[in-house]
Amino acid sequence: MATITKITNPTNPWRVQIRRAGQATISKCFPTNVEAKRWARAEETKLDKNSTANTGAALTMSELVASYTKEFINDQEDGISQKRRQALRGVLTNLRQIDQHLGRYRLKELTLEIFENFSKIPRSKSCASKKMEGKPLAGKTLHSKLGLVKMVLRHGGVMQGAESPCINAIAKMDTLILKLRKKNLLHKNERDRRPTISELEMLEAYFAALPTGQNYRTRTPVWEMVLFAMSTCMRRGEITKIVWEDFVTIDRTIWIMDRKDPSGAHERNDLVPLLKGTFDWRGVPVDPIAIMSDLAFRTGRARKGRVFPYNPNHVSAHFKRACDACGIEDLHFHDLRHEGVSRLFEDGRQIPEVSVVSGHRSWTDLKRYTNLKPKNLHRDTVTP
Repeated sequence: MATITKITNPTNPWRVQIRRAGQATISKCFPTNVEAKRWARAEETKLDKNSTANTGAALTMSELVASYTKEFINDQEDGISQKRRQALRGVLTNLRQIDQHLGRYRLKELTLEIFENFSKIPRSKSCASKKMEGKPLAGKTLHSKLGLVKMVLRHGGVMQGAESPCINAIAKMDTLILKLRKKNLLHKNERDRRPTISELEMLEAYFAALPTGQNYRTRTPVWEMVLFAMSTCMRRGEITKIVWEDFVTIDRTIWIMDRKDPSGAHERNDLVPLLKGTFDWRGVPVDPIAIMSDLAFRTGRARKGRVFPYNPNHVSAHFKRACDACGIEDLHFHDLRHEGVSRLFEDGRQIPEVSVVSGHRSWTDLKRYTNLKPKNLHRDTVTP
């Protein structure tokens, strides 16, 4: 809607201002009221015919981030699960990062070079691997951040009346993503590390040499958890979460409550089998239930509450300390889950069977954890 006011200007005393949501204000002064009205009608007609022209060009990314946060993050915090709340906090952290690096730019100022600089932001000091600290993001982490930028822009286009500049910015983001895919930077952090038999033997010897005695009850049984992880394909957080009350003895199954979901959108409670003999160790089939029972017996704990009542971060710390002491490089506790999935396939299990154990919902996700050793596919001469 045009606003015409008289100002103290002896030459052009009639000022016209046209304001529209998400658009920079258009203003011009005229010597007569008639000329002012004529120009105002002409400009409004242009805007009506092309409603997306220049719309929202003056908006900043900071304004879009604030609007997106209010609409999709803050308004969801009441009445949601703890898991969903944690997922939203992760999104909120990424939104703050977007605001920090892109917030000062107006939509009309966004260029491919600006987005390329954003894609090179360094990893935080809290990243899992100290070797990667300070290096540019890559893989799924980078892909998710770029995807969130596009979501903010789409929201701005629809909710803030900034269709045209947002569409242009999204096109530049798509160009950047294609360039990163060509350089293979969006899948660079996928791991295919599996422990060797000799490495496992060194780890077993290391943990066996640790003093036990009266402190066995409080000492973290990392070696037992290593075997348990490979036989069940569980994550460390799942291992330390399972409780005796969710163990179904007759079916040899256990419930993993509130299991991780990559999208963070669903509550997952999975009933998984505790398979015996997925692989042999020292000539004996590994049985996860026997590991659970033996640990309860040796520690004197009643079969109630958490089966492995230990801090998952401490488990990883103990495992890394053992690897460093044994001279084992680039082996993470999570790689044991990869090992377990791969062993299931090498044992002849089909995709639906493996997914029941590992919890993967699609082959696309499952194959990332599947690194088969060709020599182990010979059924008559399988070697450990």
